[in-house]
Amino acid sequence: MRTRQNYVIKKKKKKKEEKEEEKEEKEEKEEKEEKEEKEEKEGKEEKEEQRRGGEAARSAVILTQNRRKGVFA
Repeated sequence: MRTRQNYVIKKKKKKKEEKEEEKEEKEEKEEKEEKEEKEEKEGKEEKEEQRRGGEAARSAVILTQNRRKGVFA
């Protein structure tokens, strides 16, 4: 009778450990996905910033060229 109880206890303990491992794996996966999404978002923002900076530089060049030509916007 005692061995049966030990068996049941071990089985429950093993099941509990498996659930905890699955939970940890799920959390790690979610964290990884969030991190990737964050990095992707930051990359897009940097590209947008660079694009805007390029537009500002182009418009500044055009303004200086127009001033040299005598055209005022």
